Amino acid sequence: MKISKQYIIPGILLLLAVIPCSLYAAQGYLGKSKMYIEGDYWEMLHDENLLTITGNVFTKSENMELWCEKMVVFFEKDDTASNDSGSNSKQISKIIATKNVKIDLKNGYTTFSDKAEYIKKRQEVTLSENPIIKNEVNEVRGCLITYFLNSKSYTVESCTGKQSGMTVK
Repeated sequence: MKISKQYIIPGILLLLAVIPCSLYAAQGYLGKSKMYIEGDYWEMLHDENLLTITGNVFTKSENMELWCEKMVVFFEKDDTASNDSGSNSKQISKIIATKNVKIDLKNGYTTFSDKAEYIKKRQEVTLSENPIIKNEVNEVRGCLITYFLNSKSYTVESCTGKQSGMTVK
């Protein structure tokens, strides 16, 4: 099969234009929070007020960046909330991130776990399934770590029959 030279350059340019689009199937901002999210696959279930994002999930907000493999975003059931432009916009009530969760907080803490749950009303992030929270000086491990966003403090619960651990540099 002989390919004409006139089709090679346009074909290469078309291929290069398509490749970056396939890296992230979806990206966007959620509600008033201006939470930016990227992920390979998005599924919005309007009747159930939830959004599931899977594959190479990255999210960024004003106080943290988060990476994981799966994120489920739960929205308030009240449809009357409106954003700055006056159109209907559901507000986030809870986020659950799973599989290789890493969170970089703007205050210097980094967390690692296999599950993280953010509850908006309480402004807290609960880490479970091998959670670790650390900064330049300390590293803390336990069964359940709850980080309080407003006070920038955390609690650590030990596993049954085990003690929590802390490493100080």
